[in-house]
Amino acid sequence: MRFGVHLVAAGKMIEGEKIARVARRAEELGYDSLWVSDHIVFPTVLRSPYPYSPDGKLPLDPTNPLLEPFTVLSYAAGVTKTIKLGTSVVIVPYRDPLVTAKIVSSLDVLSGGRFIFGVGVGWLDEEFKVLRQNLRDRAPQTREALLAMQACWTQEDPEFHGKFFDFSGIKFAPKPKQKPYPPIWFGGNSMPALKRAVELGTGWHAVWMTPEEVAEKAAILRELCRKAGKNFADFPLSINVNHKVPLTVENVKKYEAAGVSMMFMPRSFQADVDTMIENMETFAREVKEPVERG
Repeated sequence: MRFGVHLVAAGKMIEGEKIARVARRAEELGYDSLWVSDHIVFPTVLRSPYPYSPDGKLPLDPTNPLLEPFTVLSYAAGVTKTIKLGTSVVIVPYRDPLVTAKIVSSLDVLSGGRFIFGVGVGWLDEEFKVLRQNLRDRAPQTREALLAMQACWTQEDPEFHGKFFDFSGIKFAPKPKQKPYPPIWFGGNSMPALKRAVELGTGWHAVWMTPEEVAEKAAILRELCRKAGKNFADFPLSINVNHKVPLTVENVKKYEAAGVSMMFMPRSFQADVDTMIENMETFAREVKEPVERG
């Protein structure tokens, strides 16, 4: 089991030196990866239910400032040396795929091949409208966008012809440092999300699930991989947990038995930098290190 830290690049944590302190300390403590979430704007009136909480409420105060994820990870890459850097998750339809492909490739090159591309289709209708996108098109648009990005990352003369994106006669460089491209971990707990993860991704990123729920999804993913001709052993399962299941050594072992190979330590959007570092140190001492020794 590997453990990640969510860089809460919002609220009290938007200052560069605070993010740098957390990033450096996470690396010193032996955490596997640093992660950042993605929203461009929040509506003043939010009607769309958040799909991962029982009451549909967003766990983040929409009035808090929230930094852009690629910018944060580029900053974190510059103050660390070995820890991986991931998005949890980038909403693919929010950005032009050629622009995103360029950002991902640049970040992977500058970080020395440390980037993990966590992606999702999105859920916040009001945000889609402001960004001139259609929520109903998000799944097919995400599929095309990822295929277009992969063309940029792998083809000498990239071209793609689809309903939403169409290009040819271009050069794209530099290519990502990781070959053929950074890992693509697809987020989402629904059946369509699991299918997209196997079709378009190299791993699955779960949100707020119990070990038992993960085990059920893992069985589905195993079968989907078999049908797609993919090796399930090479298809990592990761999870962004909350306080629904206390992350004790015993429960972490249950997640591991269910198939999870990487999880975030519990996060708090209200924590300041000193509290975040204290939480990382406590979790490393009481959970991470005993699990790794075991």
